[in-house]
Amino acid sequence: MRKWINKAAAGFLAAMILSGTVFAAFELHAGAAKSDYDDDDFTIDAKLSLSASAESFDITVEVTNDGPDFEGTVRVIPDNGGSWTCAYDTVISLSKGSTKQFVVSIPISSLDIYYNRYGQTGTLFVILLDQNGNKVTTEKYSRFFQGYQEKVPVGILSDKYDELDYFSLYGGSVFVINNNYPIELMELSKNTLTDELEKLDYLIIDQYDTSQLSEDAIAAIEEWTNHGGMLIFGTGAYAYDVFGGFDSQFLQTECLGIYMAGTGDFVTEQGRRRDMYSETGSYSPYDYYGVSIDMYLNNIYETDTAILDGLSQYDGYYHYGQGYGNSLSSGSGSITYLYYALSDPDVVNASAAYVAENIFSMAAEQTKLDNATFHNTDESGIRYVYNIKSALGIIDMEKANINYDMLNILIAIYVILIGPVVYLVLRYYKKRELYWVAVPALALLFVGIVSFAGKGFRIADTTVCSVTFVNTGNNGESGSVLYAYSADHDDWLISLADECAYAGPLQKDYGWSSDPTEYYFRVVEDLSGTSVGIRPSTSFETTMFQCRAADPVKGEILAEDIEVTSRSVKGHVTNETGYDFSCMLIYDNRYFAVVEGVEDGEEINLKNAEMLEHGDSSSIDDIFWMTAERNYEDNKSLAAQMAALYVGLRQAVDYQGTVILGVVPNYDRVTEGNYKETSYGVFYYIQ
Repeated sequence: MRKWINKAAAGFLAAMILSGTVFAAFELHAGAAKSDYDDDDFTIDAKLSLSASAESFDITVEVTNDGPDFEGTVRVIPDNGGSWTCAYDTVISLSKGSTKQFVVSIPISSLDIYYNRYGQTGTLFVILLDQNGNKVTTEKYSRFFQGYQEKVPVGILSDKYDELDYFSLYGGSVFVINNNYPIELMELSKNTLTDELEKLDYLIIDQYDTSQLSEDAIAAIEEWTNHGGMLIFGTGAYAYDVFGGFDSQFLQTECLGIYMAGTGDFVTEQGRRRDMYSETGSYSPYDYYGVSIDMYLNNIYETDTAILDGLSQYDGYYHYGQGYGNSLSSGSGSITYLYYALSDPDVVNASAAYVAENIFSMAAEQTKLDNATFHNTDESGIRYVYNIKSALGIIDMEKANINYDMLNILIAIYVILIGPVVYLVLRYYKKRELYWVAVPALALLFVGIVSFAGKGFRIADTTVCSVTFVNTGNNGESGSVLYAYSADHDDWLISLADECAYAGPLQKDYGWSSDPTEYYFRVVEDLSGTSVGIRPSTSFETTMFQCRAADPVKGEILAEDIEVTSRSVKGHVTNETGYDFSCMLIYDNRYFAVVEGVEDGEEINLKNAEMLEHGDSSSIDDIFWMTAERNYEDNKSLAAQMAALYVGLRQAVDYQGTVILGVVPNYDRVTEGNYKETSYGVFYYIQ
């Protein structure tokens, strides 16, 4: 027996020596491969731009090879503010003396953008790897993302546009809503106004007769303001002109007259008058408004002043800021009135940029815009909130009806065999000394059986759950979120089926990492397409990805006169997407309703439709808890459909209006390959 043990030990030692020799040879080979290239063989350049959709950073990478022919990978890794990073790998082939240029698109919502843009690092790493994964060279670009900064667009409608260039702040920045932004000025006319309006944050109207604008243009300005636009009127001697196209109900004020500083006359719409007191109860516009503080601070002395009814009457105190004018809320936006013309020479010659900065800030203070979303670039594109992960988990569990009976039987057999049965058998054959060999052998055997059987239990394969959402009212723009995991402890990748505009992690704050070059996520671009994956630390490690489709999806939802209240649902909806909806969700502000079964081509009258759900939600997340979560125990299929609708709704909630969404089970797969994917499609339309 002892001799047999000695032979086993000798064999084990020999195996260790052999494996060490092989490992050393492999290391020597790797070292030799790595030494084929030098750092100065390659020149790498990287430049930053924003995609046309403003959803991704497009990094143009250019690599020039002055050394031997090269095949390998260019790895782009953005520092993510201490969170786990993502490696964007592009497989390339470069002959000696050649240059290759390509674009790496990184979803902005997957990055800690404020850390990158304004923090101490904002670093980008570009790493060249050979075919064996050895690092050839690394380029580090410090504060790379600070080269891009969102601008606040300001439109100016004025016959004196050139006199208002000080609103550009001469390259400076102004704090608006949530951050400091540079200003981008845009000259408007009555012909370009309506086309450019939706791009603007601010609209300045000064020394311009708005009565020449069409009714549609006036209505567009009013709607834009109520939806969050910041409208600024310069008045002074031109007050009646700039107000001419608007009614007093929208303006919330009217001009009582204009105090002409040069003559002391008080001019009304009907003509000149010297008795200002009978109109305003005051002998001086400065007593009436307290604007003298503005004159004192900014040397504005000889300026014609508009007297606006009901705004900022003098109450015995001077109010800092009210000297510039007054700002009122209007819907989600604001209307700001300056008591003088912004193009007035006396204003332009004063501390103009300082005045402009205060006007921008004053207008922003009266809006109801969300601090978290105003030009918060990481909110653009595909959105993540905490309950999306819970929703995807519900979808995953819909078809994960694992039958544990067989596993329980195998475990019971193993326990019985590993104990008394093996011992009794070995004792019968008088081989009890082999017990220490039989136990691990049986353990290995049963691990193999369970692993093989686990393939039928959805344990061993890479598993994916996906929701693809299609905005039928926006040229078929579509994107997907994926929830994936694998039983494999090693690195894994899953191939995406279609061409992507971009792909990356869904969240920006996974885990913690002290070394940004040690990535956790990975996006690979090669001749076969795009793949995404991770470097897990344990088996069954779940993660989430996002991708935006490069090509639009056809189909539409037609809706007419939709209205949802706590008591009723009205309107007509027609499904023209080419897919049957198993369920349809209608969301209108805080109210929602769910209808079952709307076939392709079918038109339904919501008034007569039978509702699966109909309720009042104080938040979007309430819909998840009231539909998906509530049905989870009793009806997993319905819960999964509601979860998919919630994910789609989360992509549409920033839009104004009523949202109609239809869900399609077993929709087109997002992945391509031997993965177990549960896929849902959600088509939505905003009325």
